[in-house]
Amino acid sequence: MRAAELSADPARARYATLVERGEDWSDAQIYYYETVGMSVTCVHLDLVERAMRAAGVEVRLVKDTDVSARCCIDFEALKRLFNLYSSVSYAEFYLGNPDEHERPAAFLVCGAHNCTIHTRHSDDGAPLFPPSER
Repeated sequence: MRAAELSADPARARYATLVERGEDWSDAQIYYYETVGMSVTCVHLDLVERAMRAAGVEVRLVKDTDVSARCCIDFEALKRLFNLYSSVSYAEFYLGNPDEHERPAAFLVCGAHNCTIHTRHSDDGAPLFPPSER
């Protein structure tokens, strides 16, 4: 039903195929994805979110003030480049039981505003952000 709704709208028809493949694309997520200069995170993460999008990192709205970015984080370089606020922290870890298949997780979080940029764990092999200066 959602795929048919998207197919009927020429501006959003390309998302119909993605929905048919099992991806979730709400109207809000499409609007965010299509609106290049848009940012939803707080003032402490806004510059990072915008820089990721400007650098071509795939950034998608998760909900409200949370986004996901298809990249790994070099937190030391990020701190130097953006002079991050003390409320911003980075964590990566494994979710799940050690005896089962663990899923890696990584997050850039503003503790003052509960905003999150979900990123890729360093074991993921995704591109590094910010890109290495080498």
